[in-house]
Amino acid sequence: MRPSTSILVVLAFAAQAHAAELGSILSPVAPAAPAPLAAPAPLAPAPVAALTKTVDERDLVAALRDEILAQLGIDGDLRVALVQPWTPLTLKNGGDWKLSLGPLPKGPLSNSAVLRFRITSDGKPLGEWQSLVRLQLWKPVWVVTRRLAPGQPIDPAQCAVQPVDVIREKQPLVPADTDLSLYEVSQSVTQDRPLAWRDITLRPLVRRGQIADVIISEGSMNISMKAIALENAGPGETVHMRNLDSRRDFTARVVRLNTVQVQF
Repeated sequence: MRPSTSILVVLAFAAQAHAAELGSILSPVAPAAPAPLAAPAPLAPAPVAALTKTVDERDLVAALRDEILAQLGIDGDLRVALVQPWTPLTLKNGGDWKLSLGPLPKGPLSNSAVLRFRITSDGKPLGEWQSLVRLQLWKPVWVVTRRLAPGQPIDPAQCAVQPVDVIREKQPLVPADTDLSLYEVSQSVTQDRPLAWRDITLRPLVRRGQIADVIISEGSMNISMKAIALENAGPGETVHMRNLDSRRDFTARVVRLNTVQVQF
């Protein structure tokens, strides 16, 4: 072999060895497996707040109002106002509560009263209280819009329906559902005054000194005659009459205008 050839062989061999070593260095490295993630720690349960409920002044006034209406059996717009402020009552267990009202003073409802009451929660008593309150009871009633003179029939156009605090009035007032056309004025009533029952009376269907028809009924038989009224009387009332022929007095029931009935 020629020396030059030997050198070439040695160089080729060295090159191959160098390439092999370089290839081993440059060969891809397998990626390392990712480390497993740690499981999240369980969250601690949030603390449960204790349920609470507060009985404030508005709650108390509403309960007092309902109890007064139920105890007295009245209707209308009852308004209750505390004279002294109420300290809110906290119910720590958050349960239902109930107010029990003591007996109310006897007689007509006054515009002020001392109320005694008890509050319980879930059947357990929380305490007893007493409180001075102001009361109003508003109802729709007839109010006179013009002066009314005694003896005149009431024209509904002379009155208007308005809400009035009936507790403030000393006399029972005529409610708005009353048919005023059946009544007449019994005493003078000034303008803008609520109409009281003492101010009116039923309009007489039979008037004193007037001649009226008398129906005498016995079984299925009816007899008619004339008689003079000795007094005024309204529908359904009993009136004293006098027979025009015999001049004997008798009583009869008013059934309609200028007509009375005697029934055997």
